[in-house]
Amino acid sequence: ELPLVVRLENYLKEKNIDNIRNFSKKYILIFFMIVYGMILIMPEILLALGGKEYMEAKFILLPIALGAIYQFLYTLFVNIEQLQKKTLSMSIATVVTAIINCISNFIFINKFGYIAAAYTTVASYMILLAIHMGIVYKMGYSRVYDYKFVLLIALLGAIMIGITNALYLMTSIRIVISISYITVMLILIYKNKEKIIKDLK
Repeated sequence: ELPLVVRLENYLKEKNIDNIRNFSKKYILIFFMIVYGMILIMPEILLALGGKEYMEAKFILLPIALGAIYQFLYTLFVNIEQLQKKTLSMSIATVVTAIINCISNFIFINKFGYIAAAYTTVASYMILLAIHMGIVYKMGYSRVYDYKFVLLIALLGAIMIGITNALYLMTSIRIVISISYITVMLILIYKNKEKIIKDLK
């Protein structure tokens, strides 16, 4: 996230909020598209790296991938807290969420097994996202990021993970969707390669 952090620091000093909002939207969207592309072909990645005995892990990796999206999103808000030296609020949020995660693991792992740990982690990242969004809002930086867009991506991530969970049981359909998705992604990257490189510098 270094390009965003550097730009964020500069734009905050210049009070150039619109540039932060526009750049962060692109940044979030690119990350989301890459993660979802990897999720679509995760069974093939597992097969290539671990063999058939590891294929069941694909259902565990889905919530982990969703957790990665939420972690990415809440880190955007953490960056503002760090730049504004609000480290105490960051620590409190982390401790509170860690306690909730431990309690959730104690309750649900006994009932549903190890897969519950993946979902409790997702829940923890959701809580962290909500807390850090609230902290940044109270700090007076609610316009730095587009809150509606962030929430839309968070919701879309959950929906897409749910759909992909079903697609994992329909291999032929998933492969067709995967090929189409990756093809469109590559075309978009090729057509916008100069702009993407410029934005990431």
